[in-house]
Amino acid sequence: MQPEAIGPEIEAFGHEVIESSGRSLELLQNIETTINYLSWLGNRLTADCRFAQASINSINRPVSTVVDVAKAENAIEVLERAQTGVHKLYEELIEKRGYASADTDLHPEDGVVDAFSEAVTAAADLHNTLNTLRWAISELVVDSETGKPKVYVANEVDKFLADLKR
Repeated sequence: MQPEAIGPEIEAFGHEVIESSGRSLELLQNIETTINYLSWLGNRLTADCRFAQASINSINRPVSTVVDVAKAENAIEVLERAQTGVHKLYEELIEKRGYASADTDLHPEDGVVDAFSEAVTAAADLHNTLNTLRWAISELVVDSETGKPKVYVANEVDKFLADLKR
């Protein structure tokens, strides 16, 4: 018996061509638009995260500054609202990533799910960094209200313990 001249790989090839040519140009354009938007969004969230981190680093530098408590409290409130907004965006991105993952018209090699995952990671990073920034500002306010920390020498143990009780 001779091998078949037309094997199953030719039929599989035909099905692959049918599938790839059957994808509409509109779908492919939507994929490209989605990936481009998610890339832009991820870059924006990452840039915001870098700015927030630079602000944290600036606040944590040991310099003596006067803190306007009202401005600091306002900044904390605004950052908390921003954090809430980023959290909502994070949840929305996770939901839409699930839809993309379940969409039978999308293929893993399209990169849509991966693009959503990258944006989700950037949103989570920004959310966490905003939280750290709020804490850094809060600590700055507390430090400015309580003054510089006291430094004790070895023979002031009793004074140190008494101050701890206050």
